[in-house]
Amino acid sequence: MQQELTPIPCACRDAKRVYSTFHKAMNEEFDDFASLCLTNIKADDFELMLKLLAREFQSREDPDLMIVVYFSGHAEVSDRKLRLFFKNYDGQEGYFEANRIKEIFEHFSNRILLILDCCSAGRALNTASDITGLCSELSVLAACGPFQTAKYDENSSFFTRALCNSIEDILSYEDSFTLGNLLKYMKEKYHYTDVCVNR
Repeated sequence: MQQELTPIPCACRDAKRVYSTFHKAMNEEFDDFASLCLTNIKADDFELMLKLLAREFQSREDPDLMIVVYFSGHAEVSDRKLRLFFKNYDGQEGYFEANRIKEIFEHFSNRILLILDCCSAGRALNTASDITGLCSELSVLAACGPFQTAKYDENSSFFTRALCNSIEDILSYEDSFTLGNLLKYMKEKYHYTDVCVNR
């Protein structure tokens, strides 16, 4: 039986804004060749994309390289794992378990930033905490805690709005672009206090 999910009207727009914001923030360090903004995709396509990125960058010897993965959409916790729902979700298939990021990037030695704008996003912090066998440094930036609901209006999600505004402010003030500084702007200037991070 097909399980209907309520459309999130701002999800595609949010993904495009995050892509554009990181493009501006990283400037010449932004890799156009390996940067994708995919919307309304199937779970298998998402997993394939991650595997291709892992294979492509595993051979690069660049200590400054960082992969950023952003997800906006529906999710739920099942068997203590965060399931991200994609276009083909039907109640049985069409989801991706966030902890699989560890397996896919097992031999990747650089930084990974996983940004989750979905309900129960904080559940993925466990994925980052349990880094046994993972060579890379995995950071998770979550829109809310493991038992919270991500909020949005017709224009954008509250989390993504605060995230992008904060990045743009950091750039305009020529402040240092660190995860700690980003959290500071999001909480203090934009009063987005639901945000969770593992480090």
